[in-house]
Amino acid sequence: LHLMCGFLKPSSGNIFIDDRPLSEFRDDELASFRLNTLGWLPQDPSTVIFPNKNVKFNISFSLKLKGEPANQINKKVKEISKSLGIYNILHYNINSLSGGELQRAVLASTLIKNSRLLILDEPTGELDLQNSRLTMEVISDFQDNTGATIILTTHDQAIIEKSLFKNNFHVVNLRSGSIVSSSLKDLMEKSMKCILTTDGFLNLPEKILINQQIEKTPVFLCYHNNALW
Repeated sequence: LHLMCGFLKPSSGNIFIDDRPLSEFRDDELASFRLNTLGWLPQDPSTVIFPNKNVKFNISFSLKLKGEPANQINKKVKEISKSLGIYNILHYNINSLSGGELQRAVLASTLIKNSRLLILDEPTGELDLQNSRLTMEVISDFQDNTGATIILTTHDQAIIEKSLFKNNFHVVNLRSGSIVSSSLKDLMEKSMKCILTTDGFLNLPEKILINQQIEKTPVFLCYHNNALW
């Protein structure tokens, strides 16, 4: 996940953002990418907060960097904080929050940017069942309304089994750093063969694109051990 965010550079291969290798981005381009394109929720939310500021400041900070008007910022902060059940703690110092409140506050600061790419590392890891459900509903609504690409990691099987993303998502199961199953691979095998041409282009059958609505959901593929995933 840190590679996708540009925090680390790959030792080999490339990660492309808008057809350009992320490793080639200058420092100012990386900063712009993280502000305007990427929404990042780390597993430990305390690493991306201003510890001596209140919740509202932390949620709204990226919008202030973008130069949005104060009235627009206040409106967006009110909407996102209400949807995540943290409106009543906006003026609390962020250091005083519980683990679950902090996780939802940082998620709010991630979603409020309306990023095209969200990378969410265990977004419900500190939440009880009720707030986990609420949080997943908010994330699902965000995807429906914006069409953003969302990469979400979790150890909670219930999130997968009761996912609100319906058919508009794919599950990749990892064990000890290796892929053990992939719904995208199963979909391709059941539908039609996909052709990886000699010049490196991937031809996806029209049947897959239409039936599974993949054209609305950006998909990540990799070629590993002579198999397409």
